[in-house]
Amino acid sequence: QRDHRDRKRSLMPSDNPIINAKDRTANEGEHELGPNQFPSKAEDPIGFDNLNYISPPTIPPARLADCIKKISSSDQKFAVWVLRCIIEENPDRLSLPFGEIIKLMQKKLPTGHELHQYRSMYGNLEQILKKEKFLCYFQIVENIVKLAGDGELKTTVDAGKMSREDLAKVIALRKARAEKEKACGY
Repeated sequence: QRDHRDRKRSLMPSDNPIINAKDRTANEGEHELGPNQFPSKAEDPIGFDNLNYISPPTIPPARLADCIKKISSSDQKFAVWVLRCIIEENPDRLSLPFGEIIKLMQKKLPTGHELHQYRSMYGNLEQILKKEKFLCYFQIVENIVKLAGDGELKTTVDAGKMSREDLAKVIALRKARAEKEKACGY
């Protein structure tokens, strides 16, 4: 039998592979916000069982403004399509794995669609969404694309890079989830 001292030792950074894992969400130097740096409400290290407890990253206003300035009209079309796809396909968690988004893209869009061309021109979906400029829309946690926090999305709407209707849907879905969790005692 292991006692509580063994449990403490097993969670120490030197023994825990999750804590020691290299941040693979961005290529070196692209941005410093990675999944291991996001503030977490979870008591335990980030893992498959508690990914939904990670709060959205807080991006300083000046940095967020720089991200938004870098968004071109084609970037915006692509990001808004992914955002709407996430809203429609997983309204409870507002997140989808990269692989699922790619499958939906292949299923819903014709082969020569401009978003397929955008994706092939700028790399794969993961490479595109891990660029710093997309932090105003998304948070990447391991292989999951989550929607950015309400503050980031509101700023994106104010800059004209996203519709107010999409923001209203996101806020309503987050509110419904919070009420459901509260009713369940979470």
